[in-house]
Amino acid sequence: MQDKLPDVRDAFSALARALQRMGAHRNAREQHVADLEPALLTLASVLTREPTVTVQVEPSTLICDGEVVYSEVARESSLCFRLHRDGVRSLTFTRGVSLEELLAFVHLSLPEAAGPGREDALTELWKADLQSISYTVVAGYQMIEEGAADDISARARGSLERFADALAPAEEAGARLAPSLLGEVERRPLETESWSALAQRTAATLLDIVASNFAGRDLSSLEETYGRLFDEVLERRDLDALTLVLTRPKALQGPHADGFRAVLGQRLADKGRAHRLLELSRRAPDLLPAWLAQLPASAGELLLDALEGADELPARRALLAQAAVQRLEGCRKSCEQKLRMAAPDVSRALLAALQPLPPAQRALLGSFALQHRSAQVRLEALAVVDSNPAIVGQLGQLLFDREPPVRMAAAEALGGCSARADEASRLLLATIGREEFALEDRALQTTCHRALGRLRSTAGFVFLQDRLAGSKRSLLRKKRVEEEQLLAVYGLAAEPSERSLASLEEAAAAPANTAKVVTVCKAAAHRMRQQLSRVRP
Repeated sequence: MQDKLPDVRDAFSALARALQRMGAHRNAREQHVADLEPALLTLASVLTREPTVTVQVEPSTLICDGEVVYSEVARESSLCFRLHRDGVRSLTFTRGVSLEELLAFVHLSLPEAAGPGREDALTELWKADLQSISYTVVAGYQMIEEGAADDISARARGSLERFADALAPAEEAGARLAPSLLGEVERRPLETESWSALAQRTAATLLDIVASNFAGRDLSSLEETYGRLFDEVLERRDLDALTLVLTRPKALQGPHADGFRAVLGQRLADKGRAHRLLELSRRAPDLLPAWLAQLPASAGELLLDALEGADELPARRALLAQAAVQRLEGCRKSCEQKLRMAAPDVSRALLAALQPLPPAQRALLGSFALQHRSAQVRLEALAVVDSNPAIVGQLGQLLFDREPPVRMAAAEALGGCSARADEASRLLLATIGREEFALEDRALQTTCHRALGRLRSTAGFVFLQDRLAGSKRSLLRKKRVEEEQLLAVYGLAAEPSERSLASLEEAAAAPANTAKVVTVCKAAAHRMRQQLSRVRP
């Protein structure tokens, strides 16, 4: 973190120089842009390495990571003094800050801009609504004197209690007779044409109040208001407003940000709202990731239901599956069931979503898909579980699968289960020893023998050595013996060891073996000697 401090100092030094030059030609806005460019370039350089830069605001200094990065004389028109006096206690610059935002920010501190009607710095920052420059304020900051709000509230409450009963009938009658504040012509622009823009401004304002820690005791009311605004936007199917209402809370900062998002997330997890959001997100792609990012940990079942019933594009199905797996603790049983029995596209999406999990957990969940009716799902499940020794038994069962590619993938996976080599070898030997194995595809036969050699078990080595020696020559035709010897060579070659090398050299020198067997043995022995020479001390 310390590496960024020199650049942060340079950035704020350039900002100080820009303020001086801008004060000298305050009406030349084009020149202001040129003055600020060096500061922006230096700040942007820092933000390429750090997503944010936060400085604490003191009356005459800015502090980053405990070090002073900017200082000035404390006076009414100074940047630090104005911000600190008006309640600002930190500034955060986010990657992507633009020249226009930086220009708007520094205009808040120009001495020449000060005047009798100028608002405080906090109000000006709030109105500017800078997307890449955020701030925090001192806890309890108020525009009125300490205690005045409580006094006003108490007096108002007393007045209402004394006169509520007497005023109620008159108010009710007056409400019936009073004319509308706005006529039809004045209401029309507010009812339709500008509603979306109004909703977006309202959402931004509510979030700014929460981020600035101005909510106080009204935080729960603001959360409810924001939720009702979301419902209204969703009901109207206003995609622009809906996108803003969903995406802006993700960037919310401040002490209440997590709680605010949690309350909103519970509302977003409602099944009815989820169904409408999924439907609308097909027309607005940004809605789906924004919705998924804010769902609570308890929403796993909701996401699995959405995944099961969705006629989605693969990319959308992948997002739903990833979000469900991220909330696995609340939906493990349902996830296991869908891996085993759901539609192939659903099971495959869930299998792909398991990849970030730890290997043992990934293998345990992926093993449920090994029972799926679709051969493609079973194949992809074998890739997910890989060679995890915890599922050796299930891999052995798949050696008898009805689909040759599945049998081959299972044999390959068994060859990697060295932690349970004896058990895996027994399963492979049982398969190779079947009469039907001679009718299997040559590639599958080779894979099983290689897997046996990779396991390095004693039983596997003895079997391969006997086959290479042609111990059943008197019982089988010559061609069959040669094929079995070649398969044994492939198996022994998969175990680079002194014992395998000795068996290959012995077979290469045996006069009874065919020329093809001798040639293959010599080639395998040559490669093995090279391999062993690289690992010998």
